[in-house]
Amino acid sequence: MPRPPGVGMRRMVSSIALTVFAVLASAQETAYTPSENPFQNEYDFSLGRVIELRADVQGVRLDAISLVAVEAVQAGRPIQCEVELLGNNMSSGKVEMSAVLLLEDAASKGLQGGRILIDAFKVKSGKAFAQKQAVQVPGEILAQATKVYVLVQLQL
Repeated sequence: MPRPPGVGMRRMVSSIALTVFAVLASAQETAYTPSENPFQNEYDFSLGRVIELRADVQGVRLDAISLVAVEAVQAGRPIQCEVELLGNNMSSGKVEMSAVLLLEDAASKGLQGGRILIDAFKVKSGKAFAQKQAVQVPGEILAQATKVYVLVQLQL
């Protein structure tokens, strides 16, 4: 039984449109900025916000970092939080990484008690990572912080 006129043409046009969409989507992917080791930069901060790093440090791509409170924020007591660093080791060997977040006020002045350490961890070559760590941060620091200074150190 013959197909109705135009069915094959619609399939071909749909296929071409899907291919063009896929090519445009991949072309719009944000590039990674080459960076020194250690990676260092300051960002605007708000609790729970995912901060896009988009840095390539000697073949290790740093995608994003976030700090999320797992309980209600109250001044005068430590708040349970989770810090997460996301990326991908595109280098040819295993790498050990550690990071420090320095919470700052609007004038980029470090806040007393606003230093958050991410313990060293290892990532094999060609592997993605999503390193999560539980931390405690004073509630008043979380309320005051409007900037964060991020430092990521690699041992190749």
